[in-house]
Amino acid sequence: MFRIIRARSFRFTCVFFTFHTFHLESGHDYLLITENGSFSQPLRQLTGSRLPAPISAGLYGNFTAQVRFISDFSMSYEGFNITFAEYDLEPCEEPEVPAYSIRKGLQFGVGDTLTFSCFPGYRLEGTARITCLGGRRRLWSSPLPRCVAECGNSVTGTQGTLLSPNFPVNYNNNHECIYSIQTQPGKGIQLKARTFELSEGDVLKVKPIDLIEDVSDSRQQCAQHLLIYFCGNDPNVHLPS
Repeated sequence: MFRIIRARSFRFTCVFFTFHTFHLESGHDYLLITENGSFSQPLRQLTGSRLPAPISAGLYGNFTAQVRFISDFSMSYEGFNITFAEYDLEPCEEPEVPAYSIRKGLQFGVGDTLTFSCFPGYRLEGTARITCLGGRRRLWSSPLPRCVAECGNSVTGTQGTLLSPNFPVNYNNNHECIYSIQTQPGKGIQLKARTFELSEGDVLKVKPIDLIEDVSDSRQQCAQHLLIYFCGNDPNVHLPS
């Protein structure tokens, strides 16, 4: 015979079980407690006559605990006397803001969500939105994302930012990065360098986008249709095109 008892708490609270009496037939009669609705992997499985320590359940945001009592056809004992009460969940710890990113959200309680986005020119790696799972575990649903500057980028619009790979950390060797910029018909493109420092032998070339057809052949095309050619560390680059 078995019976299921459900205990539900409100948002930002969970269920706390206190055992006053506990005596079941050891190895044959069981009391199972779950917080996710599955008894195949219960939070606790109890049997015998040893008084269990208090148990907290409903910590992962569903705010529901279920208790299942199973007894067989043979011996029976006193059973159990359990009281339960809801209590406030602890919030998650405030996470750091990843470098070169913006975080939206100021609440860190169970069920609260934070959203991350990157500064212009960076691409977000990982999950843009995380949720506090809370409770004693004080977990966020996913690791923090990070923002990275890639080799090459495509920008469409009235303004944008181009970054060398790994910026502001040094770029790696043996790179050839193509940055594509598109604006509305009849509009020009103006480039201004806030930071500019290249190693000897490294160059930045600017050319019309309609002449870039094959990345592998871009060096030859740039040589034939080059508009402007830069190297060194001149920080005052100003490129109308």
